[in-house]
Amino acid sequence: AMIDIGGAFEMQIARGVEHACNERSWDLKIYDARHDPQIEAGNLTRLAKSGSRGAIVMPIGNNANLELLVKLKLSGYPVVLVDRGIIGLNVDVVESDHEKGAFVAVEHLIERGHRRLFMVSDPISRVPETSILARVRGFERALAAHDIELARNSMIWTDPQVSARAVREGHRWLAGFEAAVPFLQSASFPVGIFALNDYAAWGVVEACRKLNLRIPEQVSIVCFDDSDIARAMSPALSVVAQRPNQIGRKAVELLERRLQPGGMELPAEHVFIEVELIQRGSVAELR
Repeated sequence: AMIDIGGAFEMQIARGVEHACNERSWDLKIYDARHDPQIEAGNLTRLAKSGSRGAIVMPIGNNANLELLVKLKLSGYPVVLVDRGIIGLNVDVVESDHEKGAFVAVEHLIERGHRRLFMVSDPISRVPETSILARVRGFERALAAHDIELARNSMIWTDPQVSARAVREGHRWLAGFEAAVPFLQSASFPVGIFALNDYAAWGVVEACRKLNLRIPEQVSIVCFDDSDIARAMSPALSVVAQRPNQIGRKAVELLERRLQPGGMELPAEHVFIEVELIQRGSVAELR
């Protein structure tokens, strides 16, 4: 199996994979791409020659190595993608129900009386990943369901170069921070923000701190991912919690199915794992 294990969420998926492998007495090798497309390319190239029988892959952003993944599939090497599928790559995928999670998060803001709603997100790349795409779709669908206009500035996009630098330097909140500051400098309050993940939300919290804005009175925040980060913020963040352990275990089950006689002929499965909203202190009651 091969996974980018930079964040806490990825670590928990890796742990789920590890437990399921131990139960089957499978050897597990973890290759960490550290969000670097070149390292990922090396890892993917090594897989087929490594003597391993299959891989669980969490592709890093922007799908720079789509070709290598397609090659692996065509060579008959079983690959299961976790956390995000890639449109056009027909392999087994296990991911959270991203669209429903985003919808539930934004609906929570709306039910509390918020009408000025925004989303902080990584941009959608040329070869879109299903996770970002689905979260953006959930955001838009929630607005439409409550007759709220999608404004030109509803989407606050992070800069991919800042994101890459942030991971390298160990300040994963930086991209969300740099995207949120100019937006918040000119916003009319109160606003409700849905953040793509806990790091984006952390960036928004840092931006509020810099601009002396109060959470949740002026800026309410809900994010995807329950993590130490979300719980450590003050106030603690309301979140859509994923089940990373379950994602990892399910991925091993799908890989096992592929390794049975005739397993490679089975149609690709796309499994969605349930998510749940956990309410804490980061959303103001406006009604």
